[in-house]
Amino acid sequence: MAGFIELSIDIIVIDVANEHIEIAKKISAISASTRRFRKGIFRIVPSQDPRFRQLELSRLFEHLLILASKAKMHNFAVLIDEGNELVDIKELKDFLIESRKYLRKVVIVSADPTPYEKICKPMRALEKRNLGRVDSAPQKSGSNGNEDCKQVI
Repeated sequence: MAGFIELSIDIIVIDVANEHIEIAKKISAISASTRRFRKGIFRIVPSQDPRFRQLELSRLFEHLLILASKAKMHNFAVLIDEGNELVDIKELKDFLIESRKYLRKVVIVSADPTPYEKICKPMRALEKRNLGRVDSAPQKSGSNGNEDCKQVI
């Protein structure tokens, strides 16, 4: 995240596992689905109940896409952790396809890259010493037309 901060990019982290405690601004997914985001770094933590989590995140991704399409998030990057747990959420895929026009960057961290390969450009995990740099190492050659959506596997 250091690279994003140096570039003065505002960040929303979807923290499914509630493990990024270093980010102070913790918001529930329900609260975030009605919020207008200002400058800063925000950590959105959904419910741990899988059925409720899916409903919360569906609503959240709809809301973020509406904000983005109204040019309210042009300086934001959205980082989605544990993307492998969110593959069944249709609104996430809609968000990934459409948001690239309105956001600075979308990054998905997923143990299984397969569900997102047609939407995002896969990249290998960065080594610790390279964290904060903006470069990536693509796994495959070729482009799928969505250079603004990256997936870390």
